[in-house]
Amino acid sequence: MNAIIYTYDNLEYESIRDLVSSLDVPVELARPQLDGHKIYERYDLVIVCLKGAEGMEVVMEYNQRFKNTELIWISDDEYFAGVAMRAHIHDFIVRPYEISDIKRSVGEAVSKLRANM
Repeated sequence: MNAIIYTYDNLEYESIRDLVSSLDVPVELARPQLDGHKIYERYDLVIVCLKGAEGMEVVMEYNQRFKNTELIWISDDEYFAGVAMRAHIHDFIVRPYEISDIKRSVGEAVSKLRANM
């Protein structure tokens, strides 16, 4: 399985990376360089921890291009929950969050991916 985490925050990345790495499934993990240019490639799991319209852009692009990708969107703005529901993404989590929320969501996404393999 492969996964990518979109975030500017190094501590958030490390926390989610450690959580994903602790799963009983081998995961190749990536972190894109967020320099204004985004290259979209196929991943099994995409975790987007970007604010506002930038987060929505990434989520919607993955949602359109890669239908079998599990998307988890973490945002500061609960307004985007409606967008996430209409896009049928796996999960939408509002900051501040508990790491247990991320663990539950990632665990469910991985289970769903395994079932579809």
